[in-house]
Amino acid sequence: MAIYADRSSPPFPLRCAVNTRTSRAGETDPAFTSINAQQETCYAFIASRHHLTCLPVSVSYEDPGFSGGTLERPALQQMLADIKADRIDMVVVYKLDRLSRGMVHFARLMETFERHHVTLVSLTQHLNSHDAAGRLAINALMTFAQFERENTGERICDKIRATRRQGMWTDSVPPMGYEARGQRLLVNDVEARVVRHIFERFVALGSITDLVRELGKQGVTTKPWTTRTGKARGGRPLDKNYLDKLLNNRTLIGEMQSGDQWHAGAHELIVPADLWDSAHALLDDRRRAKKACVERAA
Repeated sequence: MAIYADRSSPPFPLRCAVNTRTSRAGETDPAFTSINAQQETCYAFIASRHHLTCLPVSVSYEDPGFSGGTLERPALQQMLADIKADRIDMVVVYKLDRLSRGMVHFARLMETFERHHVTLVSLTQHLNSHDAAGRLAINALMTFAQFERENTGERICDKIRATRRQGMWTDSVPPMGYEARGQRLLVNDVEARVVRHIFERFVALGSITDLVRELGKQGVTTKPWTTRTGKARGGRPLDKNYLDKLLNNRTLIGEMQSGDQWHAGAHELIVPADLWDSAHALLDDRRRAKKACVERAA
């Protein structure tokens, strides 16, 4: 059980909590990390104010490898619980974005702090929410921080769209039939044969329902892949939704999508044009029949 600064005799010490965060998973390395650097600065500040009876609580609220765009961080949630239990008077952070990168989330945190009379101190920005000027400066900085974050997101999206217009791959898991090597798609011969078989059997059967049943008997599954953390994904029985997406994926005929448009890709096609056209003639017939049924029902 955590032991907090003693408030049994006056003058009451301010119980100071240090909150640290880093979004890079690599920072969890046991060597001296960004978390350590943040803590060193924050605890030095608390020690320098010992004459004002500032004492650190015994808990260190650290969230390595968590984005500042979410409040669902274990240490942050524990700190909020301790604030609500009246165990903290001041929260010390190295920089505001270590606490939150979003204006909405930050406003929610400040509401909690103010409700429980907790002061927020940001060291490198020399900000203190104890007075009105400090609160105004904090809110202004968070507004600009969110603006920069949204601009960064837009720049990333622009770069992804431009890369895809050049026919390069930018997602994580490629469609069945391909493997990703950096920004290039390479044909996986085993999966490519399965994809062509799916197209051929759909043309022969003319029914996705019948195709699902036949492929299930043959043991054909969705594309298996492994996450960066080593977890196995995919490899499950095919369903109609999966097949519908596969049959409509123009990546299989050598194209790459950017927004709502398709461009020539830098990869090889694995479904011949005549086979693609035959399959889509059937798909178009299915769409027209479905539309006619809807119109008659209306």
